[in-house]
Amino acid sequence: MSLANQLTLKQVRENCKKSIEQVSDETGISVSKLKRWEKDASKAETYEFFCLLQYYKISFNHVHAGKAEDVYKAHREAVSV
Repeated sequence: MSLANQLTLKQVRENCKKSIEQVSDETGISVSKLKRWEKDASKAETYEFFCLLQYYKISFNHVHAGKAEDVYKAHREAVSV
């Protein structure tokens, strides 16, 4: 799947209509970790990352496991083509 078709963790959370505090409460992952991961998912521990994807009910293939800025850049480039 191309980067322009992937989502950031923040986009996934917002699509699920969840606040970051709500996700933290329901998953046990701290707000500070979630904020870091929403900027750069490559910083996430593998187990917790997959637990979060399971919580969101989304496939790994649809979420970019890197810097959110890379996805935003790919989205901008896809729109400008």
